[in-house]
Amino acid sequence: MDIVGLIVQLISGALGGNVAGALLKQFSLGPVGNSIVGIIGGGLGGQLLGMLGAGDVAPRVGPASTSARSCPTSPVAAWVAPC
Repeated sequence: MDIVGLIVQLISGALGGNVAGALLKQFSLGPVGNSIVGIIGGGLGGQLLGMLGAGDVAPRVGPASTSARSCPTSPVAAWVAPC
């Protein structure tokens, strides 16, 4: 996992935690609490998806990408992005 992916997971987790807190008022922990819980959930969720093989299914863009499309090898990744 690269650092950019981890940062995206943590930021999206913080945003998701605040959205969930806004939608579920009875479970809201306040903006700081929702952000902390969301960051933890985003980090753990991203790591779990990475272990299942679905953490890197987005196509890469730029000099490292190739013109030939490769098929995902794990069952979860194949379900998310079939060939």
